Amino acid sequence: QTMAFHTHTDMLITTARSGDPVLDEARLGNGASVIVNADGGLWVYSPGGLWQINTDGTWQLAPHNVPLPADYGAIAAAEAGAWLLYDGVNIRRYAENGVEQWAYTIPATDGTVALAEVDGRALLYTANGDIAVVSPLGRQCYVKVWTGNDAYLWHNLGDDGTLRVMTGGTVTGLNWQRFSRDCAL
Repeated sequence: QTMAFHTHTDMLITTARSGDPVLDEARLGNGASVIVNADGGLWVYSPGGLWQINTDGTWQLAPHNVPLPADYGAIAAAEAGAWLLYDGVNIRRYAENGVEQWAYTIPATDGTVALAEVDGRALLYTANGDIAVVSPLGRQCYVKVWTGNDAYLWHNLGDDGTLRVMTGGTVTGLNWQRFSRDCAL
């Protein structure tokens, strides 16, 4: 199996799990996002498209036709081998075989982006304080938190029902049921 390290300088370093030497080093550039796909391989979504990294460290375009991201895009693994994609305008959900299941435009965002599936919905948040939730039916919840311009991104939905989101240097706690009720499944 291949392991990848996405560094703070936007380098992607791939190595074999067996501890072999580095297989490949690549500069990703702004807005690149990396996930483990359903086959256990790696996908990189970058301004150059959606790329698949093979176990020997070689890159090839993934076999799925997806839009190129605007300034910043993101990709995230979802349930049952599905995956989410944000191209800078739309959040899209694809089945494991690459067939688009839904796509919805969200309010304009700015800055480095993170994307995840939480409780069956797409959660998008940016380093500049945008937090958006989109349901499979297109219902949306959005809030803007005024933060610094740091690229610190993290989220957690706690057992206490609080969605904690770090955007920039600020951690915001949102009551998940209240915040997401208008974008219910």
